Formats: sequence, C-alpha cells, structure tokens
Amino acid sequence: MLLFLDVDGVLNSDAWFARLGPHASGALCRLDPQAVARLNRVTDRPGVDVVVSSSWRLQHPWQDLQEMLEVVGFRGRIVGCTPSCEPEDFDLDEDAFWASERGLEIALWIERHLPAAGCDRGVAIVDDEGDMGFLRHRLVQTSAKTGGLQDAHVERLLRLLETPLGALPVSAMARLARDIRWEGTGGLP
Repeated sequence: MLLFLDVDGVLNSDAWFARLGPHASGALCRLDPQAVARLNRVTDRPGVDVVVSSSWRLQHPWQDLQEMLEVVGFRGRIVGCTPSCEPEDFDLDEDAFWASERGLEIALWIERHLPAAGCDRGVAIVDDEGDMGFLRHRLVQTSAKTGGLQDAHVERLLRLLETPLGALPVSAMARLARDIRWEGTGGLP
C-alpha cells in the first residue's frame, strides 16, 4: 500500500500556526504532533509505505523528512519522493499541466517503481490541493483552514489503501518530452 503525502495543509493548519505564535521558526515547528498522530493511524497499518509528494521534498531529502517526522512522533516508513516536473517536461499545454501537476508527478513515480502490468497495491493521496488529474479519485483532500488531517480523512485513506489502483490509463499519461530528474527520489526496497 502506498500513501502519497503532502505536508502543508495536511500535517499543519491555520489553527496550528495560530497556537504557535509569531516567534516559532524552523521546519519542525511547522509539524502538528496531533496531525502526525492521525497519520500514524494510517501508516501503522502493515504494508503501508509513504512517498513524499509535498513541496517539502524540494528543500529536504526524503531521508531527512523521515527523521524530521520521527522527532514529532511519526512511526511510518518513507520510501522516497516524487520527481519535480515542469510544464516543458510534457507534451501538454501549460493549463493542462498545472491542473494535474501533482497527479502527474505521482503517476510518474508509480510508473517507474511498480510493475508495468498495473498496480495491485492500494494507493491513496493526502493533499490540500486538488491538482491530481486522473488520480483525483485517490485523493483525500484536507484543508489548512479546517485543521489539516482529521479523523474522517484517516478513515477515507484507510479505505482507499485497501483498494488496488489497477493499471494507469495509458491515454492519461503524458508522453515525456525530456528526461525527468530521478536522483534522490528513492523507491521501494
């Protein structure tokens, strides 16, 4: 089972930042231990691996994110992060790319790391943005305004992780126009 994880708006919220006050700084302050505890209810399920799809992957290697999350109580296992893509990487117009940016990055990770015949693993995405394209049906969307990851989100994530993804639709995968940077993105053991 694979959980694609965003951080901002999932593991933190407007209410969390209000409690912290204006003088808190550093990445660890941005992680709400209560949201991380909810995330643990998902990752404690046997066989759940986490792939970081958050923009945090652009500032921190996924191994560092594992350590940072552990400091605030995370018990799961991060196995990698999605590649970072730009519109010029795809044969898509710019509007189509931005409407499904994160979903394309997740689909590329799945395509690279899982069997070509399709994915018999459950896949869920937790994010506060909706740019998932054809993977939107796998999204549990949170909101910083409503407290980030909540109990109801956890229940939906667990249900999605029990449902195999199946094959990625060929027509939905944009043909790559250039090589995507894969170094440092990890993968399944």
